[in-house]
Amino acid sequence: LKGDQLVSGGADGTLKVWSPQTRTCECTIEAYEDCRVWALATYDGKVVSGGGDGTVRVFEDVTASDLQSEREKDAEREARDQALRTALQSGDPVSALKQALALERPHA
Repeated sequence: LKGDQLVSGGADGTLKVWSPQTRTCECTIEAYEDCRVWALATYDGKVVSGGGDGTVRVFEDVTASDLQSEREKDAEREARDQALRTALQSGDPVSALKQALALERPHA
């Protein structure tokens, strides 16, 4: 949860993250089934909610870490793809096969 966002809880069991600047709902979290949200708190960037079913749930925005992880995977795939092209151009079938299998592209 960023410092410029608001969170609301609803009778339908959802949490909504709002942007006061744009006055729009940025996301809806289906936190509870068949009960309403009774309590909300934020702590260290996390949202803590209490539901009518007696459970407490903690939510954390992992968008930034997911994006970083995807970027790292993309960079690794690109490096392997380049190594595959190099192995194919240099006539090294063993290296090419290893890179193709690592890329899950044995037909390369």
